[in-house]
Amino acid sequence: MRLFPWLSRVTIAPMALVIGAMAFLPDSRSRFRPSLLTVAVVPAGYEPRRRAGGRRQGVSGG
Repeated sequence: MRLFPWLSRVTIAPMALVIGAMAFLPDSRSRFRPSLLTVAVVPAGYEPRRRAGGRRQGVSGG
């Protein structure tokens, strides 16, 4: 991927701003908690995969 890892970081920053703004905007406050839950679940799911080495057995890269 071009511009890796900088493009990923540039993309994550606006997402974090939108989720942060949801905490303060009255119309979107009801969607704030599910958004935070999503933000917590993604890294929690990543950690076991990272510890396992990030590869499944029986899958060839190619």
